[in-house]
Amino acid sequence: MNRALWYLTIGFPALVFIVALGSAIWILTREAPNAAPFGEVAPFEALETPDLGLGDTDLSGIVADASGQPIPAATVITTQSDRVRRDTTDQEGRFLLPQLMPGEAELTVLVLHRLPTKVTVKVGAGVQEITVSNELVTPPEQPALTSSDLELELLLPQPEDSPENMVLVFDPVGAPQTTHLTPRRITLGEMTRITVKDLQHGTWTLRLLPPGGTVGLDWDFLQPLGESPLRLTHPGPEPLPLITHTGTIAGILRNADGEAIAGALVLALPANGQGPNLPPAETDAEGRVRWDHVPAGNWLVRWRARGAGAETPLTVQRGGTANPFP
Repeated sequence: MNRALWYLTIGFPALVFIVALGSAIWILTREAPNAAPFGEVAPFEALETPDLGLGDTDLSGIVADASGQPIPAATVITTQSDRVRRDTTDQEGRFLLPQLMPGEAELTVLVLHRLPTKVTVKVGAGVQEITVSNELVTPPEQPALTSSDLELELLLPQPEDSPENMVLVFDPVGAPQTTHLTPRRITLGEMTRITVKDLQHGTWTLRLLPPGGTVGLDWDFLQPLGESPLRLTHPGPEPLPLITHTGTIAGILRNADGEAIAGALVLALPANGQGPNLPPAETDAEGRVRWDHVPAGNWLVRWRARGAGAETPLTVQRGGTANPFP
């Protein structure tokens, strides 16, 4: 056989095997620190035991009140070496905390409805008698009532008037960031006696708007023209009367010959220029125009038809009817 071929196929692999076998034998027979010679068993004392923070002393005791009566179902807790031991006292007030280290230990005793008791005891000094605090835990104060129902009595100008579909709006007094109150909006029914459920206690502004009304775009029926919104503080005297300050603007538009003018555009504006106008109206076939629930106060009524027109100042009284075409 060619010598080079023999070396590659037999000699070199055999050499690698011998080196590997020798290394393995050397590793297995090398002595480690605290280890027995190869083939012998190391004695138990030579093995290192991890420190689990466990002691060999039990702590037992009795939990009682100031009169000496044992307290069952109390929780006793202590901590040593970051390990928590706890037990619950039996019917005779006894507890047992095992595997503590000798020396002092701080116990915390928890009893229902009483303040926690903390005591320092000596582990290994026999049964410990622990007297718990007689001071009761003060129950938290019940929160004050923050809302209640509000009774209102709506006084309309005419007995036949109905508040149906009118909107009662409660707005809190003060900036939003300084008040806990939440605005309320209530659509009324036919009854004039109103119960507002669970209204938050505080100070409110109160407005009565026409059906579908919006604050700032529609008149407040509870105040005459130019007056500030009604304020109320809840709770307060009940039932609180709400008087609507409204009247009616109504009339028939005629020409100089006494004939009715139909289709005339009629506008009603507050005389002081403050606040929204009444919705534009148009005279019917008989020349009639009418606005109900008009806030009391001074108004200007303008009409235009067939190139003619006029402006009439008038005053609306609560419960009265003002004629815009005298």
